[in-house]
Amino acid sequence: MLPFIITFIITTVTLLGFSWFFSRKKSPMRYILPMIVVLISTTLIFLSFIIGEWEGMGIGLFGFSIFIGAAFSLIVTAFISSAKDLKKSL
Repeated sequence: MLPFIITFIITTVTLLGFSWFFSRKKSPMRYILPMIVVLISTTLIFLSFIIGEWEGMGIGLFGFSIFIGAAFSLIVTAFISSAKDLKKSL
């Protein structure tokens, strides 16, 4: 269980760092990069069904952990961006 939590934390922190870097440049990459990671993790999950057995289950769990981390960082990035836009409009 601990490796999956660590994978979630590393994915979230890394993607939030990249999103913060790209948000300073007002680049759309702050949204695109987490979406790419979500697609890669979804591919890992589907690949786990093809592999099967215990190896497939492990790949699927790591894919799910990466998916949750990427989705969480995308939600946080979108929330912070919209909060900044709302603050500028007030």
